[in-house]
Amino acid sequence: MGQLPFTPRAKKVLEFALEEASWLGHNYIGTEHLLLGLIREQEGIAAQVLQNIKVRLEDVREEIMEILCAEEAAEPAQRLHSATSTVSSGVSMFDRCTHHARRLMSLAREEVLRFNHDYIGTDHILLGLSEEGSGVAVDVLKNLDVDLKRIRQEVEKRLSHGTTMVTPEQLPFTPRAKKVLELALEEAGNLGHNYIGSEHLLLGLIREREGLAGKVLREMQVRFHDAHTQIVELVERREERGESRQDSRGPSREDLLLERIRDLEERVRKLEEKSGG
Repeated sequence: MGQLPFTPRAKKVLEFALEEASWLGHNYIGTEHLLLGLIREQEGIAAQVLQNIKVRLEDVREEIMEILCAEEAAEPAQRLHSATSTVSSGVSMFDRCTHHARRLMSLAREEVLRFNHDYIGTDHILLGLSEEGSGVAVDVLKNLDVDLKRIRQEVEKRLSHGTTMVTPEQLPFTPRAKKVLELALEEAGNLGHNYIGSEHLLLGLIREREGLAGKVLREMQVRFHDAHTQIVELVERREERGESRQDSRGPSREDLLLERIRDLEERVRKLEEKSGG
């Protein structure tokens, strides 16, 4: 038969698969990356079949992230080191992400779509944090007497809406947003944590000083040392009370199911409010 060449569209699928693997901080290309690549390549027969059966990129990506987060790492420290070493080429925070971190990033994507932006920046991540409503990062800001509503107001008044409707299929992180993720991974390692939580993202946002999020946090007198001290104290108090740390072991499948139900209930509530019901 000789050599069978790849079509241009098949090559594009492989390029997308490599990009997805890089974003997830993986040093391999698996079937999950190929599936994401097939969806992102929107013109081929495979993509058309997936579209016809209502397979959406965001749903598949979220499901992959949940499966990865639910898996117990045999060597968590090594996984964290591997993620840190590859974050410069994409998003690699999802190996040991917590419920609140994943929720925060999901809300950041919703903010991107609300503003019709074609990128995920530090501003969207901060908006996601302010909207998340719970978790260590929110507790830290409340303990520092920071008004979450004012954070949102300060960010929103500096953003302009895009003129073209965007889809969530391809939303790249800006260099500064990637830097935030890299710094979050670094802070998790510094604290001896084998997971990435909302608290680490908050520290990353503070340390990345050039983006809009960092500037807003500085204007609101949120200092790295104060936030870091609060995080350490909160974690220690929880350990003293003997609270189970879901954050340190990753969510179970039951946790993930309950999370999805809560997210659906929250979305229904917001739709009812908008429709006046």
